[in-house]
Parts: sequence; C-alpha cells; structure tokens
Amino acid sequence: MQQGFDCQGLWVEVEVKRASFKTSARSRSSASANFVNKCKERVYRYAARITEQSQRLGYWMDWDNSYFTLSDENNYSIWGFLKLCHERGWLYQGHDVMPGATV
Repeated sequence: MQQGFDCQGLWVEVEVKRASFKTSARSRSSASANFVNKCKERVYRYAARITEQSQRLGYWMDWDNSYFTLSDENNYSIWGFLKLCHERGWLYQGHDVMPGATV
C-alpha cells in the first residue's frame, strides 16, 4: 500500500508565513523569494516525521514510494485533465448563487 502526503494548501502556507514573521526584515524579503521552496521543505520535514512515527507504530506501507501531491506527475495530470475538460467544453466562466449565512 502506498502512503500519500497532501502537500498543498493553507496549512503549509500559513505555517511558513508564520515562521517568516519571527525572522529579521532582511530574511523576510528573502523568504518571500523562496516561499515555494520553504513550503516544500516543511512538507518533506513533516512527511519524514510522520513516516518515522508510523514505522515505529508498525504501519506496513510502501514507504520508499510515498505519494506527494506536489509532484510534477500529479500537477501535470491535473493540468492535462483540465485541458481535456476545456477542449470538450465542460468548463465555463460564470457566477453561481451561493447560500449565505443568516445572522
């Protein structure tokens, strides 16, 4: 069985931004330039921790071939699927009514 790691989304970005606020103004500007790399570093660091802890608990997985949603393979698959949807006319630009909260 293959282990998968969700690498995209707000949970990664918020923590990387929060960590950059603890640094000096000079390193904050360089953190902005390397934001994506910092997000990847965080994902890999915590994936390694999860893997180590799971192995210690005796989870049986194909740990050497874990799946990461940040992989090029994943991203190209998504873009290929969106291209196909666009070519078949399944995508549209519009406005939908969303239910609002009542106060």
